[in-house]
Amino acid sequence: MKFSDICERLKTGEFTVNNCGHKVNDPLPYILGNYEKVIANANGANDGNWDKEGKYPDKNWDADMREYYQRELDMDYPISVSGMPEYLFRPDGKKCFCCGEDLKFPFNGKGLSLNVRYNDKANHFEFLDSCECANLTPLTVDIDITDKLVLANWMPDYREDTYEDEKYSREYDLNSAFGRRNIAIWKAQHQNVGYTQTGSCGSVYIWLNKDKTQGFLTSYVDELDEKNSCPFLKGYKNVGMTDVAVWRVEMADTAKINLETLKQKHSVVVVVKVPKGKWALTSYYDIKHKLGPDILAEIKYCEGRD
Repeated sequence: MKFSDICERLKTGEFTVNNCGHKVNDPLPYILGNYEKVIANANGANDGNWDKEGKYPDKNWDADMREYYQRELDMDYPISVSGMPEYLFRPDGKKCFCCGEDLKFPFNGKGLSLNVRYNDKANHFEFLDSCECANLTPLTVDIDITDKLVLANWMPDYREDTYEDEKYSREYDLNSAFGRRNIAIWKAQHQNVGYTQTGSCGSVYIWLNKDKTQGFLTSYVDELDEKNSCPFLKGYKNVGMTDVAVWRVEMADTAKINLETLKQKHSVVVVVKVPKGKWALTSYYDIKHKLGPDILAEIKYCEGRD
């Protein structure tokens, strides 16, 4: 079926776009917007502008480009059922916010399905039946505290999020839930640093219970009452706040970092005397906490040291 016929049926709702469980911005406006640009260029909307600097005066740009975009409109997209599609639908595709896969749109006979990826290692396209991160549960990582607990925007002593040769891979992509989970696991295991993403929230407040064995990290709170407590966290007191110039908060052991360097890098650093031992950080950036969207993470004392 022609590109133009598919788009016209998408416009009327006869055809649909199936995201196949992937979390992406609505692709339909982007697809139809691209379609309108192709129509316009095929009809000469950009005539006279293809070679403004006159580098190729002998080339008939207007006619050639009108023909090029007309071929786009007339491009035939076969239905893909069992094998790889001969053509992948224009535009290229969308990146899933959860699994981080860069996906393509093959035509399925009734519309478009967001279910094809390019496998770099195998050097071919392949189908994905579903999003591997569609049913995420909160991730918990553990770090060891031998001195005091310190929280800040990020730890200058431990700036890396993974190995050098993995930093631009899908597995450690900061822009997907899948990548952020792997970053959190790697930093806890290799740096003894707890990490959660925050988004752009101005400040992050640190709350601990009375015996300082459990607490929460929350986004900006408009007002604190006279007891320095939070309206939706009864029994917890604010022990400080961090900035989020880089959209994250990290926690570590003061015995394993250079505290002076940390304070030079950040205007706000929170240091708290807490029970020594294993501390867990559970991130709620990608999966919202039952207490509400302002909860970014929970921290908890797990076991003591001998």
